[in-house]
Amino acid sequence: MARVLILNRDLNRDFYHKIEGGKTSKFFVLYFPCLFLIVIYHLLSVIYRIVSKDRTKLQDIKLSSKESEEISRKYEKKIDEIYPVYTWLVLQDERQAGRIPAWEGIRIVREI
Repeated sequence: MARVLILNRDLNRDFYHKIEGGKTSKFFVLYFPCLFLIVIYHLLSVIYRIVSKDRTKLQDIKLSSKESEEISRKYEKKIDEIYPVYTWLVLQDERQAGRIPAWEGIRIVREI
């Protein structure tokens, strides 16, 4: 456990220095939080879907099965709204870095 915490601290420190030093792309700083939200919303969606089938859990949180499934669907809808933005930002970052071509005919000028 201590190794994991030290590793996370080191990764966070490296990430912070890259952001402060201007070594990360502006797109990365934007799409990383999108990925975080997608993961969180997916976890919440799965949790509410599982809870909707467990009567004791539903009584604990005072929800009906239908309400729990509806909440799960709302989180899935949020993922569907965020995912295109995330994909667009990742593609823009890859294109700007020169790792993939602009196949639609759009040219992205690299920042110097």
